[in-house]
Amino acid sequence: MKLRAFVLSFGVLLSLVPAYSAAIPKPGTNCAKVGLVQNYNGKKFTCIKSGKKLIWNSGVAIKKAVPTASPSMSSSASPSPSPTSSPSSSPSPSPSPTSSPSSSPSLSPSPSQNPSQSADEFNGTLCSKENENLRNSSGEYVCMKNNDGILRWSKNNRIAAPGSRPSLSPIRYDINQYFEPQIPSDSLENCKIKENSDQGTKNGDGLASGFPFMPRFQTYPNKITMALIPIDFADLIGDKDFKSRVQKDMETLSDWYKEVSGGRLTIDWKVSEQWIRLPGSSKDYYVESSGKYPDTVNFWKQVIPIVDSKFDLTGVQTINFLLPLNQKFIYESVQSFSFLSELKQYNSTKTQIISFAAGGEVFQLPGTNLWSYWAHEFGHQIGLAHVGMSRGAEEPMSGLELIGNQTGPYRELGGWMRFIIGWLSDNQIYCHKTSGFTSNDVSLVPLNDSKNGIKLVVIPTGPETAIVIDSRRPTKYSCDIPNLPGGVLVYTYNARLGNQSYFLTAQYPTDRKPTIGCETGTLFPDVFLHTGDSVLVGSYKIAVTSSGTFDQIKITKTS
Repeated sequence: MKLRAFVLSFGVLLSLVPAYSAAIPKPGTNCAKVGLVQNYNGKKFTCIKSGKKLIWNSGVAIKKAVPTASPSMSSSASPSPSPTSSPSSSPSPSPSPTSSPSSSPSLSPSPSQNPSQSADEFNGTLCSKENENLRNSSGEYVCMKNNDGILRWSKNNRIAAPGSRPSLSPIRYDINQYFEPQIPSDSLENCKIKENSDQGTKNGDGLASGFPFMPRFQTYPNKITMALIPIDFADLIGDKDFKSRVQKDMETLSDWYKEVSGGRLTIDWKVSEQWIRLPGSSKDYYVESSGKYPDTVNFWKQVIPIVDSKFDLTGVQTINFLLPLNQKFIYESVQSFSFLSELKQYNSTKTQIISFAAGGEVFQLPGTNLWSYWAHEFGHQIGLAHVGMSRGAEEPMSGLELIGNQTGPYRELGGWMRFIIGWLSDNQIYCHKTSGFTSNDVSLVPLNDSKNGIKLVVIPTGPETAIVIDSRRPTKYSCDIPNLPGGVLVYTYNARLGNQSYFLTAQYPTDRKPTIGCETGTLFPDVFLHTGDSVLVGSYKIAVTSSGTFDQIKITKTS
């Protein structure tokens, strides 16, 4: 995506800056007018609006350029950003919402900053209202606290298209045979690392990154009934052919859960044959951003009584609302879960709805889909923690886990997540002994392969940490990318981290560059190990001796 740029000569810049802005610009201090630019100490500072204040941003380094005879101001038109279906992966649930809607919301949120600012000029600058969203020509930003508790704008990398992508080289796979490990598996209990984070199991009803898995999951039926409920308005009428445009999404969601659960969870559908008309106008149901309160409560409180009176929800556990095409009152999404207050206060008179979801404007754009959004949100309802932050900078694991980024290249539920939820059989998990060996050879069956054998290796490295290894291949759920690689994934688990953090971290060679991405969204590196590759994690070296029909690895203890 082209960014709108403004090139100013030093002479022109000085002519634009009044005398009162000649003071040294310091990040966060007051300035006089939005858009003022001042160079100082090798950086270019811009005056921005943060809340009601005008302040200097944190500045960007001035790149040294070859001098030209007559520098001039120029700009290039920038197309609107192409949001992905994961403005989050929609932000994950938080039992204690902290934000409130603006007093007079508009149907198209607009930035309070200069819309022509570039990403570098805006990202990292101070802001005043946590979780506030705004968009300009360079993308979308979220007001978030950094590690020091300071509110700063953070670029939502999942919302902006990364532009052209390098072509991927084909991966050579071997034809090889499966073999049993040289050393028998240790007791699986030694590999069931107990989560010790404040974000998950300590809350009792939250989301789990480790053991024990959420007890509420044990009460759910093996067959879940989801309802597809299209809702429209007098000022925003739904299309007649809505079922045909979402039929594939419904089928894919059902197939995905059946496959990743090993047949342990199936999804059936109950579909409204017509749009359910809600009273008032569409703007009465406005939700500023995903996870926004009280917008979420107001949406559910208004919608559920009408739907309950017009559609038989008997037997339904989850509602996926369908919004009219080209709607603007929900940009990202709106969803909630049984452990949050709104579903405890307001519900159907015929059944107990445990979650609902409605994909917004970003899910009607090219390269997006509804099935992975629905799957992602229902994954939270059954207890799976969000891998990484919903917004802001991304690490490779979010592109590998649907429960991290539903529009990542692979849209997979990894081996560790299947382990904690109980979707792998005991004989598919190998708990590696941590003493009494120098090396061990193990064969791995790819996660989505129906062949018998080990699909997950766990090496406990402490009471709260483990090395995790599984084998992955592109599937029908992955992005349609030529030569999308598969191989061995080595990652670590940290039990001190939970929902909305990177409790899983990919381990891969440092020379891998970001080259993999869907039509929209962040680029990720190829983090898989292929034949001849190895990675050192602590005192363990994991090397791939053959990658093909199966993945064969050698685990060596180096000290």
